[in-house]
Amino acid sequence: DAVIGLNPVEDTVDNVSKILKKFYEIKAKWEVPTQACVLAHVTTQMEAIKKGAPSDLIFQSVAGTQKGNEAFGITADMLSEAKEIVTRQG
Repeated sequence: DAVIGLNPVEDTVDNVSKILKKFYEIKAKWEVPTQACVLAHVTTQMEAIKKGAPSDLIFQSVAGTQKGNEAFGITADMLSEAKEIVTRQG
């Protein structure tokens, strides 16, 4: 398995959408058997997908504790919602 991922300079829905679309153009043109994602905050990725950006998966770094994740603005419910969105719409 292979994943192409990019850590964006700008964590915005518009930027993430543009990058995901470009990844899909490259994958289609070269018939690359891989997955692609943008390493933006999970909420930004979710919004990009809701607005039609293609995505194979949602990536989010997590801390080792709930308190650490909360400091990064991440909850277990949020990650569950992200999984549902990418499964349904990605």
